[in-house]
Amino acid sequence: MNPVEEGADADTAAHTCMSVDEVLRQTIREIVAEILAEQGKEEYLSVAAAARVASVSPWTIRAWIKAGHLPGYRAGRVLRVKRIELDALMARPWRRQGRQRAADIADGIVRKWVRENP
Repeated sequence: MNPVEEGADADTAAHTCMSVDEVLRQTIREIVAEILAEQGKEEYLSVAAAARVASVSPWTIRAWIKAGHLPGYRAGRVLRVKRIELDALMARPWRRQGRQRAADIADGIVRKWVRENP
């Protein structure tokens, strides 16, 4: 092999090593980004921040915690909720539970009366 070819092989080898290094760096970046994204799902939100995310009042967040719809966690005196649990609560369909509004009860009575008295 002549020196020119050896130099060319050395350049190709150096280029290949740099490519492998870059591929390795990119792979590591992707893995780190994935790990950080997973950790972000375990993010704890204050009641005020959770209210902003859910577009409700902070009192509504506290009521959900008290009713058992959303687990609450204490960090000293500060009440927090997990972002992933808030997202799960917001994703599930809601049904009215507990007492009905007076207007709903009145509507039901009127509908029943209309059906029975044509």
